[in-house]
Amino acid sequence: MRWTITGEVLERLKAHACDARPRECCGLLLGRSGHVIAARPAANLATSPDRFELDPQAHVAAIRATRGSDVGVVGFYHSHPHSVPVPSQSDLAESTYPEALHVIIGYPTASEADVRAYLLRDGGYVEVELVRIEG
Repeated sequence: MRWTITGEVLERLKAHACDARPRECCGLLLGRSGHVIAARPAANLATSPDRFELDPQAHVAAIRATRGSDVGVVGFYHSHPHSVPVPSQSDLAESTYPEALHVIIGYPTASEADVRAYLLRDGGYVEVELVRIEG
């Protein structure tokens, strides 16, 4: 499977992840099936710096803001500030939206962000191709 994401949104995700370091960041992805066209940062309510808990009020606000349009919440993003962007065991255990795209911004090196996308399938994650588009 393949999803597209605008270059502007991709850069915003990286900036949010960088600004939140050393804590994890999180937020919502907006668009249509197969296409991410916007992102909404959300507060990370987790007390641990290496976990995230998306503020449910941000999720409700995103749903309300997109009601009546052809855009909706299509997924979520979070960061791994000190490791590769691969879902952790806690990411898997806490995933409750199997139809949603899950984007992780990781830092396999101290300064270079790597962004990968996944779908929840058969009790695990399957990586999907994330294609940057302009627009």
